[in-house]
Amino acid sequence: MTAYGELDLIKESMNWGAERYFTKPFDVFEVRDAVQQLLKQ
Repeated sequence: MTAYGELDLIKESMNWGAERYFTKPFDVFEVRDAVQQLLKQ
């Protein structure tokens, strides 16, 4: 989670292995759902 939403930073994070990218303010339900999906993998 970050306050930065620049496209380059998002791409770099995904290249380093991030599964999801959330910017502030984030939706807690979206984060919860993403974590649940990742735990199912």
